[in-house]
Amino acid sequence: MGINVFRVRELVNTLPNDPSKPSANPIRNMHFPGAGVGGHCLPKDPWLLKYGVDTYGKFVVEPSVIVKSRELNLWMPTHMANLVEEGLKVCGREEEGAKIAILGVAFMENSDDTRNTPSKTIYELLMRRGAKPVLHDPYVQDFDLPISNDLHEAITSADAIVIVTKHNEYLNLDLRVIKDKMRTPLLVDGRDVYKKSVCEKVGFLYLGVGKPH
Repeated sequence: MGINVFRVRELVNTLPNDPSKPSANPIRNMHFPGAGVGGHCLPKDPWLLKYGVDTYGKFVVEPSVIVKSRELNLWMPTHMANLVEEGLKVCGREEEGAKIAILGVAFMENSDDTRNTPSKTIYELLMRRGAKPVLHDPYVQDFDLPISNDLHEAITSADAIVIVTKHNEYLNLDLRVIKDKMRTPLLVDGRDVYKKSVCEKVGFLYLGVGKPH
């Protein structure tokens, strides 16, 4: 819809406890949109709740919010891959053979936990579309796909950088230096790490989850 979801979140989170008391402390905590949901609990527990409702409920009910939420979460890696494809087209670069540096393999920032990580789905989608994705993570040593711990190696001659995990190491990258090492200056931000205006000033095409473009 061309709306900045992060601004919507900011406004939603200002809603007070009691509408009759404007000074009441906010209690809302709308979640951040992102590249996908990983870990052990969130991908599993909603389906367990649905199973419990379906199996042991005293009357028929369709937990549609739970189902649609999980479907949307499962789709986010596809959305990320679509943003990469869109950005490459704008840059005049074919997806076939494009080197894509995926930054972050752990599902959670500053950890090495890769359970149900969306990075794997993004990697596999890009591979099927003919791209050449490269995974980078400063924490993960053991993974079932090739992975690099050398950021320089991952971004050199890359046609896109895709931020999937909000590791501290990715928060303050020298974008000018990064851009000079890349073949195509495309940055797809899946965790709201950088401001669009800052990236564009350096010369990047910036596309971000939850942000109009």
